[in-house]
Amino acid sequence: MRFEQDPEDSATGPQSSRVAWCGPGRGPPVIYSIGHSNHDLRTFVALLQGATIDAVADVRSAPFSRFNPQFNNRELARALRATGIAYVYLGQLLGGRPADPDCYVNGRLDPLRLVGGTPFQRGIQRLLVGASRYRVAIMCAEREPRRCHRHHLITPVLVAAGARVIHILHDGRLREAEVEAPIVGSRSGDLFDEV
Repeated sequence: MRFEQDPEDSATGPQSSRVAWCGPGRGPPVIYSIGHSNHDLRTFVALLQGATIDAVADVRSAPFSRFNPQFNNRELARALRATGIAYVYLGQLLGGRPADPDCYVNGRLDPLRLVGGTPFQRGIQRLLVGASRYRVAIMCAEREPRRCHRHHLITPVLVAAGARVIHILHDGRLREAEVEAPIVGSRSGDLFDEV
């Protein structure tokens, strides 16, 4: 089971160049967001099942956890597949700590360079295509969405593309994401630059 259909990824076979979520009664694509936090796998899977998620897109830059090894990508993928939930790693495209040095200015991540880059845009497209076929949750480590790049970097781009983003909270409640402001890059300057 794969949802990461990408026209530039020959390993996925024949591709469709259009996103097919716009059908009668379908509305805009909906993408969920979840942080694995320090849950055990059973609790984590229950949270996903409670929101009827059938695919997880791992957006961690490093798909492992020293403190929560149950969330290392191989173990996690195996556990999710055993419950009928697809898993794909997209951290190389949507991670908050990209390997591409062009995403940094003076050693600091420039959010505008990251989200405007081809890899990030490919990742967004893969999520949108995936959401046309699956009920997808993007996953990172942070428990609170507002403390994670999935809220500050990925969500605004998805919302701008016409998607709805819904956070699955640690207690199973669902909360629609609210985008407060556009993404601001490090080149926007310091308040006291002119002083």
